[in-house]
Amino acid sequence: MVGNALDQCLKCTICNTACPVAGVDPSFPGPKYAGPELGRLIRGPEPPADNVLDYCSNCRSCELACPSGVPITSLIRANKAAAYRHKRMPLANRLFARVDQLGRVAAVAAPLSNAVARAWWAQPVLARLGISTGRPLPAYHRQTFRAWFSRRPVRPAPKRIAYFVGCYANYNDPDVAKATVAVLEHNGYQVLVPEQRCCGLPALANGDEDQARKNAVFNLGQFLPLVEQGYEIVTACPSCALTLKRDYPELLDNPEAAELSRHVWELGEFLRRLAEEGELQSDFGKVPGRLAYHLPCHTRSQGMGEPWTDVLGQVPGLKVEALDAGCCGLSGTYGFKAGHYETSMAVGQRVFEAVNSVRPDAVVTECGTCAMQINHGTGVKVVHPAILLREAYSRRWPRGGEDAIRASE
Repeated sequence: MVGNALDQCLKCTICNTACPVAGVDPSFPGPKYAGPELGRLIRGPEPPADNVLDYCSNCRSCELACPSGVPITSLIRANKAAAYRHKRMPLANRLFARVDQLGRVAAVAAPLSNAVARAWWAQPVLARLGISTGRPLPAYHRQTFRAWFSRRPVRPAPKRIAYFVGCYANYNDPDVAKATVAVLEHNGYQVLVPEQRCCGLPALANGDEDQARKNAVFNLGQFLPLVEQGYEIVTACPSCALTLKRDYPELLDNPEAAELSRHVWELGEFLRRLAEEGELQSDFGKVPGRLAYHLPCHTRSQGMGEPWTDVLGQVPGLKVEALDAGCCGLSGTYGFKAGHYETSMAVGQRVFEAVNSVRPDAVVTECGTCAMQINHGTGVKVVHPAILLREAYSRRWPRGGEDAIRASE
């Protein structure tokens, strides 16, 4: 598929115009070169020693803009994987390609691991590893979501969902995962959390295609039998949803992965479908708050609009204003690398300015790393919409106008 896509490019450079990285860093020649053009060279007998592949943030804006439907991000990732077969992969890439293994180690050692990451004497070590010291690293929880869920009594219900948790919600923000379960259960679903690995997107983005494929094969083996039993798969992470929907069929190239992809839903997308079918529980209590909504790139890439603004728009008291300011700049592990911090912050400047101009009570977004970047760039609190929805369901009997945004902290 990737090989055939090389000849689809018309060299119109529209992708370069849409690329947020190329817009702030003139040293990046753009996705047209990093994808279709470099793809022809890198598969030759002597692949060029070209570092421009590391400039791509994997936001997929280029693919949305391409009039010919060229899978530019896939080409860039394939080029990166091919390049690393001929040269040593940077240590930061190797670490970030395995965020689930990092998470397991850091969670076992938490809160000590969090304190070490913040310590002044650890900063030179992080820098030598290729990790930026300009931003705080995400904190880890000793009790992961999956550990919490495994000790929780099963709550039978007539309908069933298989929940793909994702690494960030499991290790770094388990309350988002708990809120997801609460919202699904309130809507009449029994939630199953099968054994699972990282979706594989961090490995793909960092050039480790083999690791991504191993994760995909494992997850396919866990979730496909459930699909065959009638389960739908829901995740509250747009990047995980995009990977299972779009990347697994390409990465594994088999009908089983294609079948799995047809049953994957981002949580907001799933709840909006329930609302359209008249099945969403609408017994919301009033949740006062003026919010600014940031649309993640990986939600936009799925072509489903803004499902969370549709769902949150049904909650009494909430006023949600879409920012429409583009990419936040963090892009998963991209902005955590030492060489990308300044670029990441420059890309996010439009979002920061939009937040500051709106001056909301909080920002709402479904992407965990977008939340980190926006909070880092503005100091404004950022919440996941599942937490707000759980709050709304818990307020079915109004209790006097408490601050829902404060209550979600």
